[in-house]
Amino acid sequence: MLFLRARAAFATAEAGDPQAGFFYGDAAAGFQEAARQGYGVEAAFRASRAAYLAGETATALEVARAGMQWLSDGAGRRAGLALDFPPERAWADAAFASYRAARGANDPNARALFAETEDALGQLAAATPSDAYPLQQLANLYLWEGRRADALARIEAGLVLAPNDEALHNTLVSELRADAYARAYTLGMGAAPEPGEEATQAERDAYAAVVRSAVRAQRDAVLARYEEFQAQNPENALGYWYSAAERFQRGLEAYEAGTLDEADFHRAEREFRRCRELAPSYTDTCLGWEVIARDGVGWCRYWRADLQGAEEAFWSTEELLAGGLDWQYEGRLASALVGLATIAGSYAQRADDLDALTRAAALGDALFAKRPDNANLANNAGFLNRDAAVLYEAASRKLRAEAARERDNEAADAKLAEADRLRDRARAIMERSWAAYQVAASLAPEDVRVVNDTGLVMAYYLRTDPAAARRYFVTAIELAKEQLAGYEARGEEAPEDLRIAFGDAHQNMGVLALTFEKDLASAREWFALSMQVAPDERPELVQIMPALDASLAAGAWTDELRAFERMLVWKD
Repeated sequence: MLFLRARAAFATAEAGDPQAGFFYGDAAAGFQEAARQGYGVEAAFRASRAAYLAGETATALEVARAGMQWLSDGAGRRAGLALDFPPERAWADAAFASYRAARGANDPNARALFAETEDALGQLAAATPSDAYPLQQLANLYLWEGRRADALARIEAGLVLAPNDEALHNTLVSELRADAYARAYTLGMGAAPEPGEEATQAERDAYAAVVRSAVRAQRDAVLARYEEFQAQNPENALGYWYSAAERFQRGLEAYEAGTLDEADFHRAEREFRRCRELAPSYTDTCLGWEVIARDGVGWCRYWRADLQGAEEAFWSTEELLAGGLDWQYEGRLASALVGLATIAGSYAQRADDLDALTRAAALGDALFAKRPDNANLANNAGFLNRDAAVLYEAASRKLRAEAARERDNEAADAKLAEADRLRDRARAIMERSWAAYQVAASLAPEDVRVVNDTGLVMAYYLRTDPAAARRYFVTAIELAKEQLAGYEARGEEAPEDLRIAFGDAHQNMGVLALTFEKDLASAREWFALSMQVAPDERPELVQIMPALDASLAAGAWTDELRAFERMLVWKD
């Protein structure tokens, strides 16, 4: 009865009961009592196992020793034991736990417990020759004593038995790294500053080089071992997993050091893919790393100024995995989405390059289409298209001016036709800007700058719906007033860009009054308010105000004011 009750308590704990420790302890006490009452050696080993799992290490080892002695004396028969674990396992686990406790407490019994654990694990290995567990534990035991070579030998032997054992692989990688790092670091120690001494920059640089070299040695050692492992186990998924993980890290460290060689990222991606092909359970994890590897390729290419190649690599992350554009390696590799936006920004910096601005606008549109609920991407598409449209319109005007000077009628007609095409292209691109800006304003209704810029596209360029432009400008002004008042009430300084946007909205109301309503007095009032709220940001108004005042005094538009109007807005 005691034995059966103990078995029930053990099963309850094993099933994951929240009070598992209590039930393991109860099982241990029950099995011990059953053993004392003559149930036999099976109860003793079950008692040891339960005590070990309850954290009662001393009891677990004492009972396991008694059980092993019983078997050795022939009092108990191994063949008749109805255990689901080898007796040596109970002894080895209890001995190892006792050794660790003694070692951590600097107990002089640690040496004897080490020898006992080594013996127990050796006997367990002999009793279970196809099980890698005792070899893994022997490796761990030797690592506690700093015997890395002995530990690695047991790990390698274990991998022969169990090439799919993740614990063995993890220990192997960890120890290969530690060993290689220690060797490389020791070789370079001559460059390290003395402890406590103030190092010169040259000494710090030399020391950093030592560390980089040691880290590289870590990666190289692991990769060399897994080259061998893959050759020996070509259908083993873990061989590709551990190699890919190490190779990716080596590529990332090289990237961060300014070496923009993408080869390790490519190889890592192939190995991650091979891993999931061999082990479908790894699919989700491997795909994530494959995406990041492609992202790494994109950033390598970007910094090599291969913008087209970078763009292809970044887009490929989404082709590989839906949402891949947003994946990043926190703090080390920004996402492909950021990469594509950065490329668009690089193109946009070529302010006089029509092809570059066209590419920037196309990228802005593509990113906005992929993430239509992203206010920043909508805003980016708005201004990138706006800048491209402005350049197309400028190219159209230039051609029209050339056509006017052309003496050859056929050549003049050809230039006018091309000017019309560029003008139409400019308007179509500006329509895309307007559409994107409207979305941006709806997604970021509190952003004064975005709301103002939305109205600007209509007021300065498309000029088909002045009422809509006015609504955006009025909204921007009211938002800015409210936000500025909030900063003032809190005693905080308002952000510079908010103050500038406030001034811009007033200026844009003036442009609306001047160019649509032909109301010079109202335009002047708005311009004056703009200069008042943002006095350092209005050089164009400093130039236009005299012409506006002259027109007001004359009661009619001067040629100078009309020239300013042509510069401000698209007249056709």
